[in-house]
Amino acid sequence: MFIDTLHPIHEGRVFRWERDKAAATVSEYGRSTDGEAAERWRRSPHYRLLETGESLMRRPVTAETEREFALFPALWEAGITEFVATVNRFSAEGVIGEMDCFYAGWMTDRAGGFSNAGVAALARLTPFLGLAIKAA
Repeated sequence: MFIDTLHPIHEGRVFRWERDKAAATVSEYGRSTDGEAAERWRRSPHYRLLETGESLMRRPVTAETEREFALFPALWEAGITEFVATVNRFSAEGVIGEMDCFYAGWMTDRAGGFSNAGVAALARLTPFLGLAIKAA
C-alpha cells in the first residue's frame, strides 16, 4: 500500500505486509516525476487506474500478461497468480496538497487467484485501512 505524503523530500510512503514476516515494512520513496521512476510509474496498474478513472483492477499474472506492467515479470517469477490493484480517492474536502488518494496492491500465489468474495472483501476493507494510514 502506498500514499503520497506532505514531506518536502519524500513523495510518499509504502507499507508492505508479507505472510512470512512478523511485521510490516515501511519505506519512503522520492519523486516519481522524472527518469526511470516516472517510466516505472507510468507502467504501473495504479497509474492505469488513475488514467481510466476506475478504482479496482484484477489481473492474472501469466505468461501472456507478465509484460503488461513493469512489476509483473518479478511477480511471474515469484509464482504470483493474480494481482489486484485499488485506488481509493479522497473527497475534495479530504485532499491535502498532492495527497488525494490511497493505493493498494494485493497479490496471491493461490492456484486460480483470488476468489470473487476475497476481492469484494478487499474492496470493502481497504478504504478503512487507507483512512487509518492517512490519519496516522
